[in-house]
Amino acid sequence: MMSDEIRIIYVRPGRAPSANPPPPRPARDQAKSPFSIILEELIDRIHGAYAAALVDHEGESVDYAGNIPPFDIKIAAASWRISLAHVEAVAGIGKAGFITIRTKSQTIALYALPDGYALVVLMRPRVGLAGTARAFSACAYALANEAGWHLTSEIAPWFPVTVDCDSRHRPIRIVYGGLAEPVDVLGILSGTQSRLARRERGYRIRLASGPEITVVREATGHWYAEERFG
Repeated sequence: MMSDEIRIIYVRPGRAPSANPPPPRPARDQAKSPFSIILEELIDRIHGAYAAALVDHEGESVDYAGNIPPFDIKIAAASWRISLAHVEAVAGIGKAGFITIRTKSQTIALYALPDGYALVVLMRPRVGLAGTARAFSACAYALANEAGWHLTSEIAPWFPVTVDCDSRHRPIRIVYGGLAEPVDVLGILSGTQSRLARRERGYRIRLASGPEITVVREATGHWYAEERFG
């Protein structure tokens, strides 16, 4: 679902931020913005993620969220944003869409955004990234909406929603934008044609107000809608 994906296995020398950061989250060094709230939601939706930052083309952090000191987040994000630029230049591949890097102490995800901006996410080592594409997509679209960017159609659009289910775990109500609406299940999606991974369930549903949409429950329990509505 992500275009131009690159996976790099590389052990970088030096110490990385702690893989098991203790709560509570360290005090921020700047006021919260809509960007930090979006980044916090991304961390909550990706198992093993503990920090994220939105950075510009020079590695300067626009905003951040995480369970380690702000300085550590900003330094790590700046370093990896510069690394992304080096990879693009040395490999001659042009603009990369998504890069994951695994080291002995952490996993890093770099997600390219418009105008040279990038999303940098720090995760614990050996974190499985299967089933995270929708979380990254939802974050990218939320950031783009806040910043006024136009995302290309190459990035599959997904949007987080809350879904209530019956005893058979089938959707009966969807919550979006502070509104709750009953739904009817029109069909169950499965298999590779529906782009569903193992332990994911997809449904085509009709809202009581009329629109038909596709929703997917990932293995982590989070729900996403394939179309923006409401």
